[in-house]
Formats: sequence, structure tokens, C-alpha cells
Amino acid sequence: MSFSHISDLVGRFPSLAYRHHAFWSNTRIHPISVTWIEAGYKVIECNLQSQLVSFEKFGEASGNAYETRHVTIKEAMIEYSNTYVGEFKSRKEICSELTAKYGFPTQSILPADYEVSLSNRLPKLFRRIAHGLYEYLGYGGENKSVYSGLKTLYCVLDETDQKRVKHIMVSKFKYGYRTASRIDFERLKNFYYDEYGEDLKSEADEIAALVNPVAVIFDGRAYIYYEDTVGAVWSFLEQVNLPCFCIDAFFKKYSIKLYTLGIFSVDMLKAFIEKYFTHVYCKRGYLYLQPCTSPQDLIREVFNERETWTFNELFDRLPYLKQDSIRATLNGPDYHRIETGVYTHVDNMDLPNDEGKKIVAFVRERLQHKDYVSANELNLSRFKALNPHCPFLAVRDAVFNKFLSSSFSKSGQVITPIGKKLRVLDILEQYCREVETVSFEELNSFGSTFDPKGRFQTTYLTAANNVMVRVSADLFVNEYLVSFDVNGTDNAISFYCHDYFIPLKKVTDFSL
Repeated sequence: MSFSHISDLVGRFPSLAYRHHAFWSNTRIHPISVTWIEAGYKVIECNLQSQLVSFEKFGEASGNAYETRHVTIKEAMIEYSNTYVGEFKSRKEICSELTAKYGFPTQSILPADYEVSLSNRLPKLFRRIAHGLYEYLGYGGENKSVYSGLKTLYCVLDETDQKRVKHIMVSKFKYGYRTASRIDFERLKNFYYDEYGEDLKSEADEIAALVNPVAVIFDGRAYIYYEDTVGAVWSFLEQVNLPCFCIDAFFKKYSIKLYTLGIFSVDMLKAFIEKYFTHVYCKRGYLYLQPCTSPQDLIREVFNERETWTFNELFDRLPYLKQDSIRATLNGPDYHRIETGVYTHVDNMDLPNDEGKKIVAFVRERLQHKDYVSANELNLSRFKALNPHCPFLAVRDAVFNKFLSSSFSKSGQVITPIGKKLRVLDILEQYCREVETVSFEELNSFGSTFDPKGRFQTTYLTAANNVMVRVSADLFVNEYLVSFDVNGTDNAISFYCHDYFIPLKKVTDFSL
């Protein structure tokens, strides 16, 4: 029968019927196939070019006359991948053919979910070659693809073949050998014959068993390198002459040489190092040749060379460290800014221990009488005289970090016993609770203990407003002194307002 004749009988065909044999499968997926099955027929031949299809009667017309196989999308994907192992198809082709054969909605067919690079529980059936283009890997059993199963095989090649195959891998497969690809295996056999004048007698799985243990596996491809390449990379690492350094900076420095050696990205370099240099490890973007050394140690050593450094000078001096690492270290407790962009280490400041003991004794004595000590109360004149190049704030913070931080906490300018932190706002609120009235001038005077320059006057007002009642522009009164005669006020209002009004005592909710 012609397609047009069938179309007249059952209705207009979708475009898939003219392009895919799968549409003419004997399945109950789409209504047209159900029509011929329930009529008691099955398709035995289909010619898309001539648009003719042949049917054969298999029994009495019945809804149960022909049992069709209902499959899930995963089962269909596995069958499809096994059918086209080693071939390449686009996502559009995959979706069109599976939709035509099984009737799955196109949006439900997601080849990307079955890629070998994913760590989900779906079988690994495809490898993405380019955007929207996939290579079929096939499926070797329960939760194992051909690709992943190869890693468990054992090499049975003799020593001569092993050397020959490795040589071809290095010389001919600079951009990697896909152990699950039949195309790469055929290329390998051709290279082998061209090089040695005889056929390669090994199978693809035997080659994979040889390659996987000795190769750098990256992005689904196997890379084998000569020993000279391994030695060259190690010499580059030694040339940096640092116990740890940023791998991105290293790759940028040696990228041209690494490209020549067949290492094309930072991630590929990581895989290379993990394979060949087991004593070197990578953590948070740094390569560590000496595990006990950190970027902070390198910065500290630089400050032994001279007392002060700018951020830019440090980065020029340590180009293999991340800028963020340098910045975070300089913002730590051991470093102090002595002017804009200029830093020093606490050990480079003259902070005599005898003066430090006096500071500790002073703080302990003051804390016996109240809950806190203001950092501005500390007598730091001796320390400031010994460090004239450092601003007062740097000296004060250095003194606290060296002598007080082990026993006391500091929040802003407030020093308290360790584990008990008070904010300036907390102290101001407590001060306001203990007085009946306070003027703004008195608040400023008390707050100057923590803020001599008066930069945080809004904090004073916030504290007073939190616990007191402001009765004028300059005066706050404690809440317990404030009373308000609601009834008397309502009576006074009613004396003047003869029309309807809302009495104050009825107003209990001020929300909108």
C-alpha cells in the first residue's frame, strides 16, 4: 500500500513517517500503528523512497492479536546505544528516531543524562564530542557501560606489542585515545600497520587494559607521555623554586612549553601531576611540593627581608601566589597597615614584653570593677614612641594581638574577658538605663571613651532611643519617669472637639 492510500484511511501522517523506518515498527506507541495492529496486520517491509509499505495478516483482528513490547526511555536508550556503537549522531537525530520508534515525547529524551562524564546512576551510553553531537559507547551490563567496564580488564599483550602500542599512542594520539571508541581503535590499527608492516592482533579491550593503568585519563581520553616529558614537567616545577605555588600562575608561565608537551589546560596538568608525581598534591588551587609549607609561610618569609611591603610589591615578589591569598593574609591579625596600602608584620614592630605586662595588669585590674575596658584607655605612649612609623591604631591592634588576645576578647574598642563580648551599643544602652535623664552632650562625652573623634554619634542616639524617651531635641528621660494621663487628655480634647473623634484610650494598635 502507498503512504497516501494509508493516509486517506487513517488520517494525515506526521513527517516522521516519511523519514524514519522506526515509525513503521509494530508497536502500540502511536495511534496509526495501533490501527493496523488491531486490524490484525503487521508491517513486513517499508520503502521510504517509493513510499510503499507491505503488511501481512497475522491472525484475527483483535486488540490482543499482536503483543507489543513496551519499554522505558532508559531501556530504549540502551538498545539504541548498543545498535550504533562507535557511530556519531546528533541529539536531534536521537530524539527524532526514538520518538518515531517508541513515541516518547521529544523533551523527555535527554542523551546528556547518559554521558560518561556524569556521576549519576544512569548507564553511561554516550560521550559528548561537540555541542549536540554524541558518540555511542554501547552498554555492557548492569550499571556498566563499555567505557567504564574496560578499566577492570587485564593486559595480555606481550612486551613488544606493549612498547609499540605505547609508542603509537604518544606519537599519533597527541590529543588522546578514546578507549571506548571503535574509530580510535581502527585508527590505532592503521597506524600500527603503517609503522610496523603487520596487523595489530589485539582487540580493543586488550588495548584499553594496557592503556588505562599507565595513561593520564582526562575528559574521557587516555594520554601517554614519554619519560622525557615527565622529567621536563618536573624541571619546570623545580624552576619555580617555591615549596607551594598557584597552579594557574604556573600554567600561565609555562603554557607554551606545556602545550608542546601535550598538556593543554590547568585541569589536564592536575591530572598529569596526580599520575606521575604522587608526592605533590593540589589543594585549593595550589600545588604543594612540601606539605608543611603554606602560602602564608611564604608571605611571612618575605617580611623577614624588610619591615614594610605594599600589596603590589608583594605580588611582584611572589607572582606564583594568588592575589586573594596575599590580601587575606594581610588582613589577618599578624599584619598591620601603617599607611594606605603599606603593611608590616607584628614581629617587625618594637613591642617590649615588660610594657606588655603592664598593659595586661591594667586590663585585669579594671575588669575587676566593671565588665569591660575601652581600648582607648590603654596607655600606649611607650609603644608609640618605639614605633614612630606606625599609626596609633596599628600600634594598639598589635599590642592587643600580641599581649591580650590569648586571655581577652575585643569587639571594636571594647575589651572583655575572653568569651564575653560587648558592643559599644550594649554599653551605651546600659549607661542610659542607669541614669534618669541624659543630654546629647552627656552622651557624646561618655561615648568619647570609645570614639574620641565622634565618628559614630548615630550609635549614641540609637542607644538612647532604644531605652529612653526623647522629650526634646537635646534631652532623653528614663522610661519609668514618663507618665501620660490618657483620660485627662481625652477629656481635654472633647472640650474642644464637639464632633466625633477617636479617644486615645481606644487606640491600642498602631499598625497600618
